[in-house]
Amino acid sequence: MPKKNQAFILYTSLVSQSNPFIMQANPTLAAGDLKVSIDGGALNNLATLPTVTPAAGKMVKISLSATEMNGTNITVVCSDASGAEWQDQTINILTSVRDIDDVLPTSSYTTPPTVGAITDAVWDEVLTGATHNVPTSAGRRLRQVTASIIIDGMAQGAGTGNNQIQLANDASSVNGTYDPGLVYIVSGAGIGQSRIILEYNGATRTATVNRDWKVAPDATSEYVIAAYADLQCVNEGLVRAATANTIQLNALASTDDDAYNGQAVFIVSGTGQDQLAVIRDYDGATQTATTYCTLATTPDTTSGYVMLPLGLAPILSLMYDYQGTPTPIVIPPPALSNVCRVYEFAYIQSGASPLSTVTATAQIIDLPFDYDGKLHAGTSVTALTTTPDGQGNYAIYWDLPYTSTVTIYVKEHGVQHQITVPSTTTARLADLI
Repeated sequence: MPKKNQAFILYTSLVSQSNPFIMQANPTLAAGDLKVSIDGGALNNLATLPTVTPAAGKMVKISLSATEMNGTNITVVCSDASGAEWQDQTINILTSVRDIDDVLPTSSYTTPPTVGAITDAVWDEVLTGATHNVPTSAGRRLRQVTASIIIDGMAQGAGTGNNQIQLANDASSVNGTYDPGLVYIVSGAGIGQSRIILEYNGATRTATVNRDWKVAPDATSEYVIAAYADLQCVNEGLVRAATANTIQLNALASTDDDAYNGQAVFIVSGTGQDQLAVIRDYDGATQTATTYCTLATTPDTTSGYVMLPLGLAPILSLMYDYQGTPTPIVIPPPALSNVCRVYEFAYIQSGASPLSTVTATAQIIDLPFDYDGKLHAGTSVTALTTTPDGQGNYAIYWDLPYTSTVTIYVKEHGVQHQITVPSTTTARLADLI
């Protein structure tokens, strides 16, 4: 588009005088043959003599300077001064103050992105609450779907055991950050497996999981860790040290003595997995649990565990763990009438005194009759025991009035349960719960 006060070039052809049906080939052009008028002003010779372009052709190139274009209507008059070769002609040029280059300057114009580039940009867009928070929008819905994902990355390897995974270097350096949590292997070695994280070591970026891997992860394994809070245990982690009947729990375990008495420690992964033992005593200072029974396979520092807060019934049945080849323990009947001998089996290390390791009482809550003036509501009955055999097997028992309501309390197991005493000579406690 011709622009005011800006040099302009145009091309034209001149009609032959001898044959008005054709354009003049290689017309002769001399000074004064083409003149310019600005907005109807006087005609002046063009500053630049027009030329036949290409040479010997029928096109004439007319070059107008910025000065010659400084008007709204620019008129070029073509008249053969010799009067013998080509016919007269007038060319009018309308100028504009701005052209398309002023609307879209070439210096700042950016090539439109391709469809592929737009698609990539959409998928690579960072979703945040500040920029994608319109209710029911796709961005917000996607953020909600992925809200439970804590971190993802490429594993460095399987750690030191078959129940571990070493996360990427950009994982947290803080112990316990991802436990409990769910880790999924989404690609590479071990794809499709998921495990619960029991303990996370920030220094080594290593997570110990609740079951051994069927296919161990390696540096090709891509993982995702999601939030998980439904672990039904009171403490979980990696064993720090162990003997046949002691386990030192992790640093997050309770520091209170007897905190886990009567609970069960379950070795879920690593060395000694699938073993369960009831805790007889817990030392808070060293965070070490002593179990009633001896574990067949001693756990080590690769063993993952969970602490299970079992109730009295399973505890008492688990307490009954005959050692060696036992002789059945005989429960003698009570000496008094209208009394039921409520008993349960137990086990201690050979040579120990039963009541030195178990404090068991029965608190009478309701008594339908006054038993010889000695037993009444509020009376606490201390358990008695049979003599242990040579392998540590024995029984604890209480002589309790028929139909009375009592609460059985075993301090070392941290449990208590209310029962109604049956009108029978003897009854096993596990059968009354």
